[in-house]
Amino acid sequence: MGRTKFHDLQAELKKTKTEFEALKREKEGCRVAVSEGLGLGDHITVLSVGHNFESIYLHTGLIPVQVQRWIAGHGLVNGLLYPLIEESADMLRLYRLFLYSGKIGSKDEDIVRPSPDSSAHDDEAEEAKDSEWHQLVLMYHFGSKIRDEKFVNKVLDALVEKVQEEDRWPTDLAWDVYDETKVGDALRRLYVDLHVWVGQGSGVNYPYEDRDGPEQFRRDVKVGMIMAGEKVHDPEVEMPWQTQFCALYHTHFVTPVCGTASAEVIDLSQD
Repeated sequence: MGRTKFHDLQAELKKTKTEFEALKREKEGCRVAVSEGLGLGDHITVLSVGHNFESIYLHTGLIPVQVQRWIAGHGLVNGLLYPLIEESADMLRLYRLFLYSGKIGSKDEDIVRPSPDSSAHDDEAEEAKDSEWHQLVLMYHFGSKIRDEKFVNKVLDALVEKVQEEDRWPTDLAWDVYDETKVGDALRRLYVDLHVWVGQGSGVNYPYEDRDGPEQFRRDVKVGMIMAGEKVHDPEVEMPWQTQFCALYHTHFVTPVCGTASAEVIDLSQD
């Protein structure tokens, strides 16, 4: 007796169930293949950071090649450590957290945030809440300086995550963003798009601080509003980062494009 569609369906269902169980075990289990480890290696890079010469240790195997070159450019002292005198130890610790966890450490657990429906908003708490925006911008600038694309892209992800979680957007960072970036920079594009699509252009007006932002920024927001037209007022229209985040904001010169992690990437930055 030949196979029927019913038998084929049963076989497909059994295969799907087996694959699901395997995926569940992989996700929930405490064992992994040795090859899935972090690949830390045995070599340690020692950094002497800031004017207080704070020592920070990193597994060299986790440091991207471009960042290793940036570190090496500071010179090796006594064959032991690299002096990063002008850098912030706090920032290096945040970067270390990213290297080992893949997470952006911008949240401050000590901040008590007022609830959205609270009638009395404490000014200090509000200012502290806004400080995370500034921290993320600083992390982006640091990532750009050391040329870590993965880190920079993750910071941009974190910015949008914060916008979506809190249903608000930053309105006092225009100078911080534009002073350290050039025309076409990803952070500039994202910041302008936040003003256009979330703020609908209102952030360049009173009472927001960005009304006194750089002339180029205000011009960019104006152009963005013209290009978007009535779509910014249509709740059915998705935000740009919801449909094509990677294409619009991520940088992938030496890292795989999102969704293609298995693709071979050639480092063209070498001489």
